[in-house]
Amino acid sequence: MTTQTSTSRAGSTPTGRARIAVGLELADQSTGAVLWASAEAARHHDLLQVVSACPTLVGPAPGSAQVYVGGDTEATTRESMTRLTNRLGADVATLPPKVTAGSPTAVLLDAAGEDTRMLVVGRRGLHTLGRALLGSTSIALAGRSPVPVVVVPDSWTPSSHASAPVVVGTTLGDDSDTAVLRFALEQARGLRVPCVVVHAWEIPALYGWSPTDIADFRSRITAALEEHLVPWREEYDDVEVVATTAAERACDAVLDAGKVAQLLIVGRHTPASRHRGLRLGSTARAVLHRADTPVAVVPLSTTARTEPTSARPSGDAWGPMI
Repeated sequence: MTTQTSTSRAGSTPTGRARIAVGLELADQSTGAVLWASAEAARHHDLLQVVSACPTLVGPAPGSAQVYVGGDTEATTRESMTRLTNRLGADVATLPPKVTAGSPTAVLLDAAGEDTRMLVVGRRGLHTLGRALLGSTSIALAGRSPVPVVVVPDSWTPSSHASAPVVVGTTLGDDSDTAVLRFALEQARGLRVPCVVVHAWEIPALYGWSPTDIADFRSRITAALEEHLVPWREEYDDVEVVATTAAERACDAVLDAGKVAQLLIVGRHTPASRHRGLRLGSTARAVLHRADTPVAVVPLSTTARTEPTSARPSGDAWGPMI
């Protein structure tokens, strides 16, 4: 039996516990996002809340015939979401579903309160064209949310990937990746799996670079990444941290490393905003479009982490950040 947590207002957590919000549509028959969010909530002892948007009904255009819409859409959606949460495992404590009239993006952004650990949404299996037009809700949330957004393929089953590593993209150009590395290492620690840290770089566009020069540049990039990870390995000494560099596009480096992962993690440099377009860079967008595994997009912190500047490579190095 599911533990139901009573509350005077859907979305609040009077017990002080963090909340994981999972966005679903009424007609959505998928399980990937719910299973992933349920497992995450159980592992963190967080509260789980299903959030759904029902359409706002507007009157007909002047001169048009009246159209009858039977039933209370909001009540029907809430009833459906309640049945869903009642089927969740006994280890998951749930809040009453939050059903609000409005656009899915606005409703889910409203659900990202101070007590929200992350937002989780699903992604249907898509053909090539569908991937090019990947859900505007997922992209908009990932580009605007103040908390991490995890996009989960509908067919994903966490239990079948329990031993797979977590893969995270990092940059060496600045120290703004503190939040994304911490998120990745916390996930790896909780899941008891390795964390693979990926840094992508491109060969400097200078005439006359020899194979020896390129190999030397590669070794300097690798050394810089290892130096970058020293304080993280000390703080997370119970996590196996694997550093890898690749001379390719950032999105390709992350996707290649993530073929056997259970979670891909990238950062977002742009600040949270409800009214500034999609606000998502090319790397995160490409990873969201092409990944067959769950993808977490983490807003990056603006607080720099103190590290030796001598270990940093030149500006020719770059990483899979946005």
